[in-house]
Amino acid sequence: MKRREFLKAMAAAGAMPLLPACFSAKSCKANGKVRLAAIGTGAQAWYDIQQLAKNGDLCEFVALCDTDIGAPHTLACLKRFPNLPRFRDFRKMFDAMADQIDAVLVAIPDHAHFCAAMHAMRLGKAVYVEKPLAHSFRECELLMAAEKKYGVVCQMGNQGHSGDNFFQYRDYCAN
Repeated sequence: MKRREFLKAMAAAGAMPLLPACFSAKSCKANGKVRLAAIGTGAQAWYDIQQLAKNGDLCEFVALCDTDIGAPHTLACLKRFPNLPRFRDFRKMFDAMADQIDAVLVAIPDHAHFCAAMHAMRLGKAVYVEKPLAHSFRECELLMAAEKKYGVVCQMGNQGHSGDNFFQYRDYCAN
């Protein structure tokens, strides 16, 4: 896949702002790939994983985590990545593999988005979180403060704002 195609796919997945932080000097590894961990493997997480996995020359998944891993809704992901380490608890995943992860996809039930994102950011990981990012304005403020404190990026997924239709509508409304 060409770089331009990768960037289009990342924009479509809504994860574009995540990349500069992942490619920073402190996290860029010898092979130049962003090492991703997925917290959540079914439903929306599976869609996001598929979009990101299309860009194997720039990123690679290194771990999968889902409290219900092995359930029917996670099987497609497990089949696609049969040799990746699997975890049921993201805290244990980070205990075992934090030094092998550059960025994290958080696509789990929304009541846990804030906890998983904050934990990853405290470990210096860039984070892409499906919506809703958090459940209160205070949680959003804490995530923004963590971005600054830990020098990472936290991006909320909203694919509806990534396509041409959004920009066309915005331009139409501005005139």
